[in-house]
Amino acid sequence: MQHRPPARAPIGHFVRCLEPADYEPAGRTDWLSRCSVINQIQMPDGVAQVTQQLEARRKDPDAQLFPEITVSTIGQDHMRASEPKLAVEVLKLVLLAYPESADANETLAEAYLKDGQKELARQHAEKALALLDSHRLPASSWTDTEQYRGEIRRGAEKTLSKLEEKQG
Repeated sequence: MQHRPPARAPIGHFVRCLEPADYEPAGRTDWLSRCSVINQIQMPDGVAQVTQQLEARRKDPDAQLFPEITVSTIGQDHMRASEPKLAVEVLKLVLLAYPESADANETLAEAYLKDGQKELARQHAEKALALLDSHRLPASSWTDTEQYRGEIRRGAEKTLSKLEEKQG
């Protein structure tokens, strides 16, 4: 049975929590706890509460509180809604959960750029490129195709290019 929470995302879309998808390793999490965390992020002070849970996760590094792609999408929705500060807050949470994700670093770089935090945008765009170049880890927790690696690379390079334009 699927669980569909009645809570509505603050920017107008419903979050659906489904049975584990094939991109999630078996045993990493259950769908009900995933729904809880995703919905919690969207509540007042939710990011702070989930951050505390992530700190506790350090005791069990294999635990997955939420799918990277789902929470990253929430952050990107805030960017599309011209809410860069909220986007940064949510995407920092993604990076805390997935620190070695080139995708998480690149997306956070875009949010920092939109929020006017140029040095942090540069740092995360460069880290995304370094992670891609190392080839030691997947580009994200949910996919590692060459096509997606290319999308991440183009996004990071675009952020760096915009930063160079603003300097010149």
